[in-house]
Amino acid sequence: MTRFEQDDTVYEFPDEYPVLPGFDEQAFYRKLSGSDVFHAKGCDIVAIYRGTSLYLIEAKDYAHAHPGKPRKKSGDLAFEVARKSFDTLACIVVGAHQATDEDVRRFCSDALDCEDLYIVVTVELSRNPHARMGFDDDVLYRRNLQEQLKRNVKCLGARHIIVTWNGDDENAHKFWTSRWSATHD
Repeated sequence: MTRFEQDDTVYEFPDEYPVLPGFDEQAFYRKLSGSDVFHAKGCDIVAIYRGTSLYLIEAKDYAHAHPGKPRKKSGDLAFEVARKSFDTLACIVVGAHQATDEDVRRFCSDALDCEDLYIVVTVELSRNPHARMGFDDDVLYRRNLQEQLKRNVKCLGARHIIVTWNGDDENAHKFWTSRWSATHD
């Protein structure tokens, strides 16, 4: 298993599926995001499933106690994820040609060969997604987010738009596991 932590969440991907955690922290990406021209914003995780499906994964945790920082409206988050998805795709093209790390360059090149695009938002809204209090609001938020994101990324040709969370182990398109880390408050 490829295991890593992203924003106080532990992700585990099967070894047979390449994953690039911290995509927005790669050296070639930082040059683009710091550019006065591009200001690229990338997704948190990029993965390749079965060599043919590219997954762009954005992780959001609104269950943390961040006083004064409420969760974004579903429409605003959908816009942000759509923008990050577009920028990530553009950065993958650059990475396939200009990344100095050979593994990252190969990963980006393999990503360009994928036939299907999946855009995923893993969003934690409540501390206990099965609790009655707030559960209906969370379901509605995720549903609205998915519908708005579908409209926003239509031009990217994404095969599936997936909105998931840590405890969602029944989603047929989620081939990884995720859970809060021990340091999550």
